Amino acid sequence: MLYYIDMKRTKFIFIFFTAISLTQSAVYAQPEITQEKIPLTASPALRKQIEKLYSQNPLERKRAAARIGELSKEAQDAIPFLIELLGDSSYCPEPGVIYEHTPLVYETVNWALIQIGTPSVKPLINALTSSVSLVRTNAAYCLGRIKDRRAVEPLIKLLNDGDSWVRWQAIRALAELKDRRATEPLLKLLNDEQLRTEIIHVLGQIGDASAIDTLSFYLKDKNAEVRIAVISALGNIGHKSAVPFLINALSDKDSGVKCQAISSLGKIGDASAIDALVSVINSGQKEPTYRSIDALRQIGNKKAAEILIALLDDKDANIRKNASWALHGIRGAGVSFGEDSARWKAWLNENQGKLKK
Repeated sequence: MLYYIDMKRTKFIFIFFTAISLTQSAVYAQPEITQEKIPLTASPALRKQIEKLYSQNPLERKRAAARIGELSKEAQDAIPFLIELLGDSSYCPEPGVIYEHTPLVYETVNWALIQIGTPSVKPLINALTSSVSLVRTNAAYCLGRIKDRRAVEPLIKLLNDGDSWVRWQAIRALAELKDRRATEPLLKLLNDEQLRTEIIHVLGQIGDASAIDTLSFYLKDKNAEVRIAVISALGNIGHKSAVPFLINALSDKDSGVKCQAISSLGKIGDASAIDALVSVINSGQKEPTYRSIDALRQIGNKKAAEILIALLDDKDANIRKNASWALHGIRGAGVSFGEDSARWKAWLNENQGKLKK
């Protein structure tokens, strides 16, 4: 089980959680709960695996956690003992395995708690207050994957954690939960340059239109990656109030910013962007032109269709081809009229009432 990190969106390297195990406290761990406290309700098979969590051999502890996870909700009695191993960063790859997704004990422990699911939530929330940052990080990760909304407020509190790795994982967990209660706290963290791009993407995933005005401020950021992240987030939020900001972004000198703005305008699909998209097409820039043609497809109203039909007579074969595909996308499944503008015009006259307004 590897933790998800989008390399295009963050400066963190792929060894994120290996770095945690090296920089945060906790290496070897055993449950502090005595074995005598293993519940009598635990099945013999589960009891056997819980007992193995006390082994001095990290590979045996990891394998026991895996077996417990396989029992899923039937393994609820093991939760307190797994929680005790959230800080076990012992490195123990399986012998003979060239590349393993879970070489660290806590990775398998996390997986087991996630497999058990909802019963793990309260103990994991309690683990967010651990004095060990690795435990807090892993608890946040598990809560994000379980997606129980009881975790939202505790994760919001974790945004102020003194450890940047913990804050990062809290942000990722809130992205999984997509709860609007996180919008305002996340907006307040945008001054953190290290986490800014990730926070912007998370705000886009949450989809709260109240974030649009604050996000638009960062369209002036000197970092093109940040501007692209903002534009992508505005497209994901999908509210028409973002359209003026996206239209202004079409004049950005960075081609990546401009292309993302076009894509986001298409995703929102508001007709007020049509004239700006036509201006991009008239500029003659290839990639922005092709994206603008597709954005017209997504807008899909009569005016957009008329512009696409006109492009079927363009001297550029690629523009004609893209316009034909776009029209086919508006028309839906069925036989395409190719680049025959006359047939497309006839189709539009008969079907304009069925198109978006």
